[in-house]
Amino acid sequence: MYNRVRRIAKLEKQFGTVESEPPLLLVVSFFAYFTAVLGVSLGFFFADRGLKLLGLTTQTPMGVAVARFLQASLIVIGILAVAKLCGEDLASLYIRKGRLLLGLSVGVIGAAACLVLTLLQPAIRALGTARLILWAPWILLFAVSGAFMEELLFRGLFLGRYEPLIGKWLTILSTAFAFTLAHMQVTYAPNGLWKFLLVLFGFSIAWGWLMQKTESLWGSVLFHAGADFLIILPVFSSFGAAA
Repeated sequence: MYNRVRRIAKLEKQFGTVESEPPLLLVVSFFAYFTAVLGVSLGFFFADRGLKLLGLTTQTPMGVAVARFLQASLIVIGILAVAKLCGEDLASLYIRKGRLLLGLSVGVIGAAACLVLTLLQPAIRALGTARLILWAPWILLFAVSGAFMEELLFRGLFLGRYEPLIGKWLTILSTAFAFTLAHMQVTYAPNGLWKFLLVLFGFSIAWGWLMQKTESLWGSVLFHAGADFLIILPVFSSFGAAA
């Protein structure tokens, strides 16, 4: 479907609407949104059950990280399963090499900058090196699994399908807007929700641009994982010494 959309969109630009095809935007929207909803539903209904099965709660760093990993895994499995059934390949979801060196370079720089900003926070500095090393596996599990899932769900699934139809920047902005709206219910924005959403919208535009520029999601995943340090470390610090 992904390659077919690009071919038809190109023909429509040259010769007008291809009458024998259904409206492209409708077809693309149905596939993308159905896939996204199925993946999110799997995560919503089964992640908590998996956590209970493991005897964990979200009152510890381990529990929070494992919950995120279970949710992310179920959503990713749902997306990949539907894509496979519809004859889509991984490249259509930006799971491909692309301009890997550029993507990883920008991703590392972005993640490193976010990590430095995180470690400069007084509450994080007060935790001490030993505590941060102890939590490192759970921090990485949370950040990497969540970043991969969200980049696949909000950008990998939509960017390549909408860009031939509505253009590069409108696609980037619309997916960034959807991603930002999806975070309106968060409770971990100590400096104010609207300030958090504004920063998140800026990050979302950067991640969408990077994915389009490098033709791959890996750089965006790395950058996104670094940004999640700004969220998860303060959350972990709130558990106190008992954690």
